[in-house]
Amino acid sequence: MENSSTSFVPNNKLRVLFGFEPPDSSVDCRDFPHLSDPTFGCPFPGSTLEIVSMLAAFLKWEIIPSVDIPSAIGSLDYGGLQPDGSYSGMMGYITRNEVDTICTLTQYEINDKDTPFELSYPVYNVNLIYLARNVPPIWQDYLLKALVPYSTVVWVVILASLIAQVIFGVFVRKVEINMKLEIDFSPFKTLWHYVAYQTNQPVDDIFVYYKTSAALLKAPNMDPFHSSEEMFDLIASGRYTYVIDAINYYSDWYKSTWNNTDLEHIRLLNEALKSNPALITNTTEEAFAYLQQGGYIVPSQDDTYEMYITQSLCDIYRFSADTPQKSSMFIFLKNATLLKEWNRAIIMNQDFIQRTFYKYYRSGFITGGAYPNCSVDPKENLPDSMKPLGV
Repeated sequence: MENSSTSFVPNNKLRVLFGFEPPDSSVDCRDFPHLSDPTFGCPFPGSTLEIVSMLAAFLKWEIIPSVDIPSAIGSLDYGGLQPDGSYSGMMGYITRNEVDTICTLTQYEINDKDTPFELSYPVYNVNLIYLARNVPPIWQDYLLKALVPYSTVVWVVILASLIAQVIFGVFVRKVEINMKLEIDFSPFKTLWHYVAYQTNQPVDDIFVYYKTSAALLKAPNMDPFHSSEEMFDLIASGRYTYVIDAINYYSDWYKSTWNNTDLEHIRLLNEALKSNPALITNTTEEAFAYLQQGGYIVPSQDDTYEMYITQSLCDIYRFSADTPQKSSMFIFLKNATLLKEWNRAIIMNQDFIQRTFYKYYRSGFITGGAYPNCSVDPKENLPDSMKPLGV
């Protein structure tokens, strides 16, 4: 393995490797990397770049930039351990002591004492996000909407009470036959009487009428799913397919932990994929081509290139309501003398860090790339039976 000698900061200079990887570092600014304050010409220089600049300014360190230019934007090689014990990609720059750190964050925990790396104090947490596009409803969906007025539990109770009533009614009818009070005995006729009685109850019907009227007057909920459990069911049933590019499939924390994880969410996802395996593409662009067809789910997280791409796409559903989170950290050479001060800067600048995170990932700003042209309302593609009345 390569030498893991301690790095240093001569004359308060910090060597940072920057890559063409938005949203960490913007490729839309005239100067790269844009280490000064945001300007009208460059309002979004990059989330991690802004944080690095602020931390260095807080410590009064000068940033010495190095640039790694990938073959294509979004294809930056973060790096990994090679058979000969060396590290490739951006991690290789650190082990060769060419830079002190890189302008991107990692979510991996380093537990191997033999590794030449050490992580900083957590900068912020990122959510696992699922991207999807709605699939046009099929005729079964229209039938299921008849069950919407009541929850599943209520429908189970109603059905159980009906069955109990039928059994009791059949028993009473049999007793009446034995007592010569009735001459006709038919369990199916008794069942029909109870079903007809329940369906003709005006008190029960009124709630169905209210719900139906309300549904006609409002727009339909076009979200493909509303919980992780519902998403897992859609994947397992084949209604949706899990699609991901090869680089992320083998490197990101929410995929590489499938075989050994304490996250129940990842285990349940793995179970769903056993019946409907993931579709692995060569590039992110190929995965997004499937995504825009509808019927596909792409995993990502807050600060990834995938989320950057979605800014220029229309009608993309982003789900993270009950998904796991992971801490994001800077990576340094083990025993780096500057790490203690860098960690102090992270702790002391949490307000700025959280403000930057919100600016790039929660505010809804278009932080770069092509501006979306979503001139067609997605509701216009709905069949007339699902459109609101517009009263």
